[in-house]
Amino acid sequence: MRKYKKFISYVLLALAIILLAIIVIFTIIVIFDMIIVKIYTGQ
Repeated sequence: MRKYKKFISYVLLALAIILLAIIVIFTIIVIFDMIIVKIYTGQ
């Protein structure tokens, strides 16, 4: 039972890290998209 609880906590931690990574990647994509649009419309 103790090992199972530890496994669940590791899975939750992994999911949290994956979710954080997705949010960070999405934010970077949005920022880059805005920069590209600014450069494109500026020319």
